[in-house]
Amino acid sequence: MLNKILQITTVTTATFLLLNLGTTLANAAEPEAAKQLIQVEKKELRISDDGNAIVDQNGREVARFANGIQMKQTGGTNLKLQGCMCCTPECIAYDQNGKCIKTYSSCTWDFDCSCK
Repeated sequence: MLNKILQITTVTTATFLLLNLGTTLANAAEPEAAKQLIQVEKKELRISDDGNAIVDQNGREVARFANGIQMKQTGGTNLKLQGCMCCTPECIAYDQNGKCIKTYSSCTWDFDCSCK
């Protein structure tokens, strides 16, 4: 009985140590550049002047409506969409020095534009 308890304790301890070691190695393998504070980009969107697309605050097209779909703007008003798109750059490739060399933007919609 005592041997069984000792065996279970040993296996549990070994498993715990292996899991902690794996987590520590995974964190150590992450490049320093990835650990820096990431800046969230806030994009305010509106309907384009021709009504065929959605554009950001710089006028860059971020989405286009399907063929035949067009938003009509009344009285020359600018149709700004309620809320903001909050985009965070995510690194997907690093060089041998740990510097990020390729990113993509991961975006979520936030109705109050807090981008938390």
